[in-house]
Amino acid sequence: MFRNKSYLIPTLLLAIFISACQLSLPEENITKNIEDLQVSKNFDFSTSHTYGLNILVTDENGATLPHIPITIYSAPIENGGQKIAYGWTDEMGYFSRELKIPNTREALFAYSSSAAIERTQIISLPELSGELEFIWGSGPSIPKVVKRLSSDAFTCETGFYQVIYDTLKKLDIATGKYIKVGVASDRYNAIGYNPIDNYIYGVKMLDGKARLWKFGTSGTEQDLGVISGYSASNAYKGDFGLDGFLYLPIYSGGNWQLAKVDVTANPPIATTQNISSINNVDDCHDFAYNPIQEKFYGLTKSGKLAVLDQNNLTIQYIADYSSTTGSGPFGAVWSNLAGHIYYSKNTNGKIYQIEMDSTTGNPLGITFLLNGDAAGNNDGCSCALATAPFDDSDDDEVLDGMDAFPRDSTLAFQEFTPEQDAYGTLSFEDQWPEKGDFDFNDLVIDYNVETAKDPRGMIAYIKLKLKVRAIGASYKQGFGISFEGLLPSQIDSVSGTETTGISLLPNGLEASQSKAVVVIYDDGHGLFGLPNGNFINTTGSGPSLPSYEMEVTLHLNRTVESYGQFNPFLFTRGERGREVHLKNFPPTDLVNNELFGSSSDRSDTGSGIYYQDNQGLPWAIDLAEGMDYPEEKAPITLAYPFFYDWVVSEGINHKDWYLEAKAVISNVYGR
Repeated sequence: MFRNKSYLIPTLLLAIFISACQLSLPEENITKNIEDLQVSKNFDFSTSHTYGLNILVTDENGATLPHIPITIYSAPIENGGQKIAYGWTDEMGYFSRELKIPNTREALFAYSSSAAIERTQIISLPELSGELEFIWGSGPSIPKVVKRLSSDAFTCETGFYQVIYDTLKKLDIATGKYIKVGVASDRYNAIGYNPIDNYIYGVKMLDGKARLWKFGTSGTEQDLGVISGYSASNAYKGDFGLDGFLYLPIYSGGNWQLAKVDVTANPPIATTQNISSINNVDDCHDFAYNPIQEKFYGLTKSGKLAVLDQNNLTIQYIADYSSTTGSGPFGAVWSNLAGHIYYSKNTNGKIYQIEMDSTTGNPLGITFLLNGDAAGNNDGCSCALATAPFDDSDDDEVLDGMDAFPRDSTLAFQEFTPEQDAYGTLSFEDQWPEKGDFDFNDLVIDYNVETAKDPRGMIAYIKLKLKVRAIGASYKQGFGISFEGLLPSQIDSVSGTETTGISLLPNGLEASQSKAVVVIYDDGHGLFGLPNGNFINTTGSGPSLPSYEMEVTLHLNRTVESYGQFNPFLFTRGERGREVHLKNFPPTDLVNNELFGSSSDRSDTGSGIYYQDNQGLPWAIDLAEGMDYPEEKAPITLAYPFFYDWVVSEGINHKDWYLEAKAVISNVYGR
């Protein structure tokens, strides 16, 4: 499978599209030889731009606005865009970040939940790297769609899930926007978040019978079958208790019942009991379980708060908020660990909070919070054990719903490269300074960089998620990263590396370096339990193994806002000084300088020209959106013919040359 691509196309249309592109590849593109390329020494083969993004936020009178929350996404949230960066404007009203963005992206999408400014902005991206000044409200661009990648189980975190017609969405408190989780095959209702297994369950009435469905973060749905023992003609309200049972209150003919569904049974089984209505409670369109009071709460169409006691089998009014809410159904209800209850009104999408006294269980009042989406078909759920989105549980002055770490006062914000839940790909040739075969599979490693910051915006840690996918080389090799903007003294500790022959400082960095250099491993074959000489995942005659996954974390002393240039490198032939970097990226202090200018290398170290051969070709490429790599001995131009034209145009044409639609599949490994 191809990974980390920036589009969403149904499977059938995708197959047709790929086939059409394969047939339309010009013959001259297929037969062009990489040996014929002559490349400018300044063209660095980058598939991304680095922008110093500076957003100035002002009010309508031009006064700057500090402490305005801003989240940057790779694409519109409704199209599956992923988070890139999040934080506050500073005291001068600026939100400033250094972002590495794929060249194929034409815009970034900025969101804010603040009522003081417009909620959404589209930031057009220029063709070149550099400083990018943007005043909130300065103009649109063309949206692009990216693929959302995630595991199947949810995480019990602050947030509201909501079914709006056929779509499961999550309300992002920081942006006030709904993020699509998945599209169902039909409408479903009575959804609840199971705190036991972290899946969402819902009910669909099909042919007069209630069927239970299970949903994961990818939007996939699993039919668990007809609920045995459930005979009601509808099911549109419910929630899970902490016991893992789905409770479905039934209101029919002025009478109440409660169905308790065992979702682990096959098929699911319901036991139903009658409920005593103490004061003739009329219908509620959804309920949420309050983990503090250990009861279920709903808001009637007339604006009255009802509490359902599943143990005593009673339901009654305890407050009247009709003067605030008006009439109309509240189809989505949520709760959290603070015991507050939240209600969304179907007709206008307004979301209210009812604060509960944790001691007495009495409601303390109702507050309008924000506008969501209006929907006739509407249901909601949340993890009852999550923190309250509009509270500040860790007292760091960042609301839980806007805090990536709501239980840790030392952490607040995150940034991702290339974006959340996506990977870039680094592909290396290992023959430097000799010319290689240009299949760029001597080392193939995927990367995702997560940066966590404290409430002041200073880096607390850098987490590297790495997948070693291929080693198409017989030499012993290692892999490292130099963080060009960090000093060794700014790193407290490093964890997750696998080295045996590297001299390290007490904090885990490589010794004798003027910059912060992390050697991730020093024996790539050893990671797979194989001796040197094996070609791993590049040829049919060699071993075919799962990627080797690593997680390396650098803990910083919180003195910097940016780690600067990300400078990955390979070292090979068992020689620490034989480093291979991206074109025009500097070596570390431990490089063997005698190799520059030898054999095919044409570096001019005095001018900052590094790691290019006599044609101007590199020994390494960074694919910002990820790439599947060529077969062994297949030059990259045979696997990706438009690479040639991209290089000739110095990055202007065919910026997406590495995507599946542009590939010759027969020359791509594993295809």
